[in-house]
Amino acid sequence: MTEVHWFDMAHPADYAGLQALIGDPDSVARLAVLVKTEGHTATNDFARQLSRTALDPLLAPWTAAGRAVAVLANGCEGVATPGGYALIERRPTRPQDDPGLRLGIARSAPLPPAVIGEPEAIDAVAACVTAACADAGLAADQVALAILKCPTLLASRCAGSPHRSDQHRGRAIAALGAAVALGEIERARIGPDAIANDPTLHSAKAMTFAGPEQDAVEALVLGHADGAGDPGGALRLGVCHPRDMLDAASIRRLAVSLGLRFDEAGGLTEPERLLAVFSKAGPTPDGRVRGARTGIFTSAYSADSHMRAAQSGLLGSLFGSTRFFVSGDPIQQAPPGGGVVALIVKGQP
Repeated sequence: MTEVHWFDMAHPADYAGLQALIGDPDSVARLAVLVKTEGHTATNDFARQLSRTALDPLLAPWTAAGRAVAVLANGCEGVATPGGYALIERRPTRPQDDPGLRLGIARSAPLPPAVIGEPEAIDAVAACVTAACADAGLAADQVALAILKCPTLLASRCAGSPHRSDQHRGRAIAALGAAVALGEIERARIGPDAIANDPTLHSAKAMTFAGPEQDAVEALVLGHADGAGDPGGALRLGVCHPRDMLDAASIRRLAVSLGLRFDEAGGLTEPERLLAVFSKAGPTPDGRVRGARTGIFTSAYSADSHMRAAQSGLLGSLFGSTRFFVSGDPIQQAPPGGGVVALIVKGQP
């Protein structure tokens, strides 16, 4: 059975909450950690490197055995609480016929610097997602969500090839690789010019990240073995694709479809059943929302900072919480201006 927990962080290197959740290390069979730290996300922001330096020794016993992955992302603008989710599977491992929410993880071999940011990296991502599916015991059509982190290079390491340090491009490569592995796009359709450029090629099941704090692809997949859901009291995961940054209705419909209920004032009646909220959103290329001009691209603040602040307010008002994972740039994961939202909900007993 997959456990889903949130832990607060006082600073990017604070993993005391995660250590408390892990408890007895010998009890953990699989571990996926997704962290959202403070930071401005520009190329000279090293919060992820600091966070990774603190996290890697903690995960080392499982990483060495291929039993742990980590996804780190910066930016907690608005009302988002810095922290992360721990997805844990305890020993004994699941029976093969368990219909519950399954977690699968995989980490590729380190990518050669010459491959990072290039079309060949799509194949490395696809292989990593396929390995994560096998780890979960899930067929591609049973996967509801694939979360990926793809390496990029520091700008100082790729003079003359700035696309290899481009995190936007790295997220696109990760999304396309997931789409290939999950049967959404044929590899032959993805030409070199399609990366980060062709919005008709995208994955409806991916949420992707990129950064220079790692040298390999890390992937986790989540899905239900029976393709439908969980028995009473267990976990359910659902995904929706809001059309823009104001589309609370799509997120609310997803929550209701997973068994959550809202009272007459709009508050969750059982907020403790909502275990995780993941959001990817981004502005339209012209910064307009529902036809109206905004200051997203005319401000001193980055477009992603605007987005994270807006999304934190939307999600906070919907769910009455500040603990969620909000990230930007759903390139080749949703149409321009759209996004991806995933919820994990504990079922009724």
